[in-house]
Formats: sequence, C-alpha cells, structure tokens
Amino acid sequence: MPTGPTAYETGKVYAIPVQDSYVVEPPVWSDHWERARNWLAILEETPHKPGGVNRTWCERGRGRFRYSIATVLEGDALEFGGDRIWADGEGRSRERWYGAVVKITDDAMHVRYFETIEEMFAITNDRESRILEVNEA
Repeated sequence: MPTGPTAYETGKVYAIPVQDSYVVEPPVWSDHWERARNWLAILEETPHKPGGVNRTWCERGRGRFRYSIATVLEGDALEFGGDRIWADGEGRSRERWYGAVVKITDDAMHVRYFETIEEMFAITNDRESRILEVNEA
C-alpha cells in the first residue's frame, strides 16, 4: 500500500488489509505513540455538529490489530487520522485519509479514496440523488 495521503489517487478504490475484522495496515498511522493520536471514524453529515460532521469512533485493537471494523458497513464514509504533537508542544503534524466503503471481505476493506471530506460527501451525496432519480422514473 502507498504511504501518506499524497500517494493516493482520488476516486481510486484501495484494498485496506483486514484480519479477524481488524484493520492491520491503515493508510495513515503515526508511530510516535507517546505523542501521537491515531483513529478510524465512521462519518455522517450532521448540521448541528462541529464542522457539520458526526464521528463514530471505531474500537482500537492491540498490537498490529489497529481498528475494529465490526460496525463498518458498505457505503459508510470513513476518516483515518494520525496526528503527532511535537515534543516542545509548539507544533503538530496532521494526516487525514477519507474514503467511502465499497466492499468488505474477510481479508480487505475496499475503500474509494477522496482527498477531502467535502469532496467525499459531495460525490457520495450526488450518487445517492442520481439513484433516487432513476428509481422514481
């Protein structure tokens, strides 16, 4: 798998390795554990939440089992995040990886990558409106 968000191509589907319903190789991860915050969240557009987004945090695993995907469903919008706070407290690196789940198998979660959260919601919401239009016709 590529490393870091800049190595990914918008709109392309990537297979994120999974074992025993846990992500084992997330697309974003900060190894500086004493000063890092890593997460996987399921996103939902919600007007009354900060930034218009509600995050449901996925359970963390142990060792190489990073995040449980037991609550993740096909079609869900995801955010992988990895922040590192500098030792002097003066800086922070932020990495985000956004995607829409296309398919989940025993050994991988297939996710369409988007560079920004706005782009992801604009495209996924547009697709839903086109499906409604077809079904109504």
